[in-house]
Amino acid sequence: MSSSKRNSNPFNAQVAQHNPFAVLKFRDYHLFIIGRVLLFVESQMRTVAIGWELYERTD
Repeated sequence: MSSSKRNSNPFNAQVAQHNPFAVLKFRDYHLFIIGRVLLFVESQMRTVAIGWELYERTD
């Protein structure tokens, strides 16, 4: 094996070209993120609604 092949590391070349936002190109990931955000908002709204209802009933 030549010294140039031993010293080159393909992993380093991939790390330098890695784009952390590349996943945003996929439609399924967009749908997943939108679903997660809506689920989070719904959960927060439900928590407030239950707290409000308990406050109204018990003063």
